[in-house]
Amino acid sequence: MLLALTVVLAYYVKGVCGFGNTLVFTSIAGLRTDISQLTPLDLLVGFVPNALIAWRDRKNACFRIWGPLALMVLAGDIPGALLLKYGDAHILKIGFGVLVILLALDMLLQREKKPIGKVPSILLGIVAGLVCGMYGVGALAAAYVSRATDSNESYRGSLCIVFTLDNLFRIALYFATGILNLELAARALQLLPMMLIGLTAGIWTVKKVSPDWIRRAVILALIVSGAALIINLSLIHI
Repeated sequence: MLLALTVVLAYYVKGVCGFGNTLVFTSIAGLRTDISQLTPLDLLVGFVPNALIAWRDRKNACFRIWGPLALMVLAGDIPGALLLKYGDAHILKIGFGVLVILLALDMLLQREKKPIGKVPSILLGIVAGLVCGMYGVGALAAAYVSRATDSNESYRGSLCIVFTLDNLFRIALYFATGILNLELAARALQLLPMMLIGLTAGIWTVKKVSPDWIRRAVILALIVSGAALIINLSLIHI
């Protein structure tokens, strides 16, 4: 029941903001469950909306942007998946909590978009893949695309194509490495209705509530959930 409610909340945030589902899902569910189980679950559940958005906005996507980024993300997925499988679960959770707080603070600062150079962009793309491989978090890929596109349509289309290719690659990679199995796949299938409920409610909310209020609420929720994850793990190991 807790997992189902967390999925509703996570995809409510995605419906409102267009991202953030993995940050919310993993930081809340991670209080009781290992990330090595949560990442593949969120991967399968999130593949459906990512693929639908990619197909809907495919004409606005720019291959010059999503093509190189997809290659860099896929390259980073491999070491990320290996760290997920063989890394210490406690350290992974602490790392995720820190990442959530840093990303939330970055959103809070609302820094002006600036183009980045070729070498930094390559490093950002590979690190984005590493983070996707470990946690399934695409915020760094989103930061890359936001600095390379000049319209919301191009941003959504390019980013969701990267996410869809990343999802397909990681599904195969996780099965090959044993991170993903049929039991987790069956559980993800059961969670799909909850994903649709949350996503639909989020999209409806966007039409009724101020975007600034929603943004502040999401930032606060991310900071609190990330801090709670770190504190909970610290208390357990005292």
